[in-house]
Formats: sequence, C-alpha cells, structure tokens
Amino acid sequence: MRILIFCFLLACFQGFTQTKLKKVQLSKTISIALPEDFTPMTDDEIARKYFTFRKPAASFSDPQRLADFSFNENRTPWRKEDIALLQKFYKASYQQLYTKIDFIQEKIVVINKRSFVLFEFVAEVKDEETESMNFGKVTRTYEFIQYTVENEKVQIYHFSCPYQLMKNWQNVAASFMQSVKIK
Repeated sequence: MRILIFCFLLACFQGFTQTKLKKVQLSKTISIALPEDFTPMTDDEIARKYFTFRKPAASFSDPQRLADFSFNENRTPWRKEDIALLQKFYKASYQQLYTKIDFIQEKIVVINKRSFVLFEFVAEVKDEETESMNFGKVTRTYEFIQYTVENEKVQIYHFSCPYQLMKNWQNVAASFMQSVKIK
C-alpha cells in the first residue's frame, strides 16, 4: 500500500517540474519528442493495456506506468483531403466506445505543414457486466489523440492517463503532440 501511495504522489509532483522532452523515432520517417523518462512498454504491458489483436507500432510509458503514449499506422481508403470526414467518423466511434465522453477540444490543426485531427477529452467507462466484481465501477481517463493520413495510411498518436493526473499531463501532452515530424 505504501508503494502505491508513493507512486501516486510521485506522479502528482511530476506536474510541478518542467518535463524535458527527447526526440524518439516512431518509424523510419516519423519522430516525436516524448518526455525523457518515458520508456518502451513490454509486450506484457501492451497486452494488459490495449485490448487489440494488433499491438501498436510503438508504445511508451512513464516510470510509474500510469501515463502512456502509443503510435500506430493502418492502411486506409482515406485520403489527406478527407481529414474533415475522418474527424466526424472518429468522433462518432468514440461516442459509441465510452459510457460518457466530455470533449475538451476537437479540431483540425496544422503541425509542421500537415493537417491532423485532434481530440482531447475525458472519457468514462462504467462496468455494466452484471457478473463482474467491478459492476458499476466508473473509470475516468484523460485522452489526447491525433490522426493524420500519409501514404494511404492513417497514423494514430494517442496519449492517455488516469483522470486524476490530467492536470499534470495536459500541457506536456499538448507539447509533445505538437512535435510530430513526418519526412
């Protein structure tokens, strides 16, 4: 129990210090500046956190394993010109995925001469499985997600942390999401 409290307090105090970013290659042509203490997630960590058949192309987490960043690319019929339609499509998907969603911002932004769909929101998931030990439990998370289309692939940049840590990570996430570079 002491360890959990220590980790939580350490994560909370992180917000009071200036977070240094370092350049990380996500692929041969894509880089981002992530917090320097973020490390790659193990396959086991990825399997526990991401319920998907395809693991992300790159996944990183803070030392406490509470704040995560992931990147993925998927083949798509979308074109760069479809970015506004892509925004509507993903917004509808998120509204179906979560029990409740409060959008902080949703817009199209230009980063290093490329258009990205940006979603920033607080999501709630309520365990509605009647057989579950956690029935009725609500989990809240802070999400910052960006999408762009490049070379017939949709690129997904995703940051997530517990809602309680949102104030610590909100500005940091915005900073590193602005650092995306695609060659």
